[in-house]
Amino acid sequence: MQGHAARARARSRVCRTGGEGTLSTSVAHSAVTLDNPLVGVVLGVLLAAVFLVASRLSMQLVRPGAAESGMALAAVSLFVRLAAATGILWAYKRFAPSGFKPFALAFAGGFLILYTVELVRYAGLHRYRRPTAAVRE
Repeated sequence: MQGHAARARARSRVCRTGGEGTLSTSVAHSAVTLDNPLVGVVLGVLLAAVFLVASRLSMQLVRPGAAESGMALAAVSLFVRLAAATGILWAYKRFAPSGFKPFALAFAGGFLILYTVELVRYAGLHRYRRPTAAVRE
């Protein structure tokens, strides 16, 4: 705990030259909290779930009567989510570099795992069974 407090005090005293301003104490405490690997993992998985929900909502825009416009909006939504994910990863690395690896792994892994679960659910693959033995006549 003393390590986190010392980093918070050090970050709150950071003063940049060239008119960029100072880092406030609340931002410094937030950055120290984000340095915690457990916080990074939880936040990464939560953001992955948010991105998955956004993906599902954007695909609901595709309707049989207006398939072209729905696909265009879904494609734009895809690039907006990609830009948002890039910005989130950049910001996390910038403000909490020691917590970046757990966050990034949880963010990417959480999205992949949740997306795979969704694909299996929608494809109905969990209902199929493999044939165990061929019936001989």
